[in-house]
Amino acid sequence: MIIQSKQFIDACVRANISHIVHLGVFNGATDLIPHFNWHVMIERYISESGLAWTNVHPNVIWSPEEMKKPQTTGYYYDNWSGKKQGYVSTMDIGAVVARVLVEGPEKHNGKDYWLSIELLTSEDIAKNLSEAYGKEIVLEPFNIDGFKSYIETMKWGEKAYMESAAITMKLASEEKMTNQLIVKDDVQTVCGRPGITIKEWAMKNNN
Repeated sequence: MIIQSKQFIDACVRANISHIVHLGVFNGATDLIPHFNWHVMIERYISESGLAWTNVHPNVIWSPEEMKKPQTTGYYYDNWSGKKQGYVSTMDIGAVVARVLVEGPEKHNGKDYWLSIELLTSEDIAKNLSEAYGKEIVLEPFNIDGFKSYIETMKWGEKAYMESAAITMKLASEEKMTNQLIVKDDVQTVCGRPGITIKEWAMKNNN
């Protein structure tokens, strides 16, 4: 990831690209998560490249497909051992990035936008989906041992990233991801509207 990102940034400099928008993570200065630190190094390299830049920092990302699936299956997985996390939708991320690209560096150069719309446990999400869909959505524990066994079957590039994901889950379960446990809605800052909550989306898409 780091070498590919460096090569991409170098290519942007050679091509005289006017503005680069980096989709990173909701990172803090003291994070212990490997891929979070990769993003920190990439952002530092971008800032020293001479390019105009904007960083977008989503917290835990959810998609409509992910939240619609429990309506059919009847269950939702708890990846975070019952602990709270900050969430943002793919729709809001896309809206922020699109607005930044359209309005350009004149307005957004040198800005960091943080996207963490709400703090929820997986139990909160299951309850929200149950209410929206009018049926009980059962919370299922995530099989971390099975996940680790699956990681061992991966090629090295994918394996490195997914090992970092497993570290993220472990730190969350130990309540060591304090940098991520905040609400910061820069969807409002960039788009002039609040970010979409999971319950709000599910209530509007419950057919």
